[in-house]
Amino acid sequence: MRHVLAMQANGTAGTRFLYNPPGFSWASRPMAQVGGIAFSDLVDSLVFRRAGMLGAARIHRSRPLPPALAAMLARPYTIDSAGRAVATSPPPPQGDGAAGGVIASVADLARFDIALMTGRLISDRSRSVMWTPGRSPDGTVLPYGLGWFVAQAGKERVVWHTGLWDGRYSALYLKVPARGLTMVLLANSEGLQWPSRLDEAAIERSPFARAFFDVFGVTQE
Repeated sequence: MRHVLAMQANGTAGTRFLYNPPGFSWASRPMAQVGGIAFSDLVDSLVFRRAGMLGAARIHRSRPLPPALAAMLARPYTIDSAGRAVATSPPPPQGDGAAGGVIASVADLARFDIALMTGRLISDRSRSVMWTPGRSPDGTVLPYGLGWFVAQAGKERVVWHTGLWDGRYSALYLKVPARGLTMVLLANSEGLQWPSRLDEAAIERSPFARAFFDVFGVTQE
């Protein structure tokens, strides 16, 4: 637990980048315990309600989706070896932590984006810190800030995050903050995923990101 809370499960913290969502999930649970409120309740009060995300919800083993939202949930699919779309089962229940568990529509994520950029969720200063990439002890710029991937596309900073539930769902939330540009994509398959190692953040490999950059003239070199 000491290694998990200190983010040292994959080596000394701050020396390199390795994407490890379970580390954040485990760290969020003692925070909720100390705060005396469930993590999902914190998300509901501090994010959903402030952003006006009325159609969004948290889901985990002790918190099923409200029936109205469950009825609207897109049926997931996977692509088999012959290239055919095959229906799969909904994701199994998980714990109440920060590594996932949010069900939302594109419209609700657009509301989140507006709230994020207008100071209703965090201050401008906190947002700037969140989107500042980390550095290793030798000064190497790392591709991650606080919960967001960060990179340069030419002279412009781009920030993004992805979502993936193997064989079921995928997502891409991509921003060019200086231009006020945002793209949110949700898929009921793995179709938004692209080849990437856990120690890199290769947004340029996403055909959807490349198309987005091309349309708005964002240089990728």
